[in-house]
This record gives sequence, C-alpha cells and structure tokens, in this order.
Amino acid sequence: MGSILRWNSKTLHQEEHCELKQKLWRQLIITCNCFATRLIEKRKYSKAMEMLERALGFIGSELGLLPEHNCEELTAIVKDTYAYYYIRRSKPSASYQYLISAINIYKRRNDALN
Repeated sequence: MGSILRWNSKTLHQEEHCELKQKLWRQLIITCNCFATRLIEKRKYSKAMEMLERALGFIGSELGLLPEHNCEELTAIVKDTYAYYYIRRSKPSASYQYLISAINIYKRRNDALN
C-alpha cells in the first residue's frame, strides 16, 4: 500500500510540475506579445517584429509544452498584434489578413467550446 501512495504522490507532483511549466510557457509568450505591442507603439518596428516572431516560435516550439487549444488561442493573440503592427506601418491589406486569420481562430475555438 505504501508504494502505491508514493507512486500516486510522485505522479501528482509530476502533473503539477507539468501544469506549472505550461503556465510559465504561456506567460512567456504573452509577455513577448506585450513587449511587441509596446515596441510598436514606440515605432521600433524591427524589434517589435523580432518579438512577434519569437512569440510564434515559442508557440510552435518542439518542446510541446502547451496543449493544442492553448496554442490556437495564443496564435490568435499574436496574429492580432501582427494586425496592429501592419496597420501602424500603413499596410492595411496585410493587417486585414492577420485580423481575419485571428478572427477565424477565435470563431473556431468558440464553436469547439459550444
């Protein structure tokens, strides 16, 4: 009986550890996105693009830390910021494409939740 309790305790600890890593990874991506937004506001476009690419890179990372539904949500958030980037750069067509892509992800996620 004691070995079963230890195994269950160890499994629970691993699950908590995995959940914590997912939350931290998600926060890292959101932080990159926030920095990109601030850089866009300050008209530091090349640095903003670097942060956006970094955020997308973290989402698509081979580490596989995030469940697919979190990846979709974060991708939509980053695409919203890409839309903001392009509208600030006076490129409405590119902005529109990113915005539509983000909206489609949001709609797909909402349909899956209902």
